[in-house]
Amino acid sequence: MAKTTALVFFLLMILSTSETFDFTLEHSISVPSNTRQLCGILQCHATLASADQSNSFRQIRSLTVYKKVTTGNTGRWEKLASITSDHTSESKMSNGARIFGEIISHHAHLTLDLVDPHDCQFGQLSCMVFMEDSQGRIWSRTH
Repeated sequence: MAKTTALVFFLLMILSTSETFDFTLEHSISVPSNTRQLCGILQCHATLASADQSNSFRQIRSLTVYKKVTTGNTGRWEKLASITSDHTSESKMSNGARIFGEIISHHAHLTLDLVDPHDCQFGQLSCMVFMEDSQGRIWSRTH
């Protein structure tokens, strides 16, 4: 019985200190962006659990969106947008599309308006978050 109680307590502790990390791409968007038509909106969100938990992540260090660029048989990941704990917000226009993101307390998000139909249909896109835990260790998650 004591082992079961300890296991249940441990699982509840993990659930209460978990973080969320979402990556979505909406297609078939028909909203004009300056002079170009959008084909999609990419959103990446990371939220940490309550900061008062001793074993939780305490800070988001960075949130970055990458695109895989393939030339011949080789591919490399190219950074499209990034926010960091040192550069906490981003708002710019790039190639006719909007890029917006910010880190506020224990939440970070990046939104990219996609205008290249190839990116919306065939693009390999990835979102990566780096977090610091209460012992100063750096962890990463990738979508």
